[in-house]
Amino acid sequence: MFRELDNLLSAETTEDSWYDDGCEIAREILLEFNPIDWEVLSKKVLSKPLEWQKKTGILYG
Repeated sequence: MFRELDNLLSAETTEDSWYDDGCEIAREILLEFNPIDWEVLSKKVLSKPLEWQKKTGILYG
């Protein structure tokens, strides 16, 4: 599931389309995460581009 989330967060989107559709899709993906997916996310998030991180909400914690 992490790969699916990574692909979604890596896609170029407008801010409107992200908030209209992308964040809901991401939420659905996160609901299916297992412990390994969460571990991979925690290890890789800070090496991802800033825009990717913003979409996860990490910077707004």
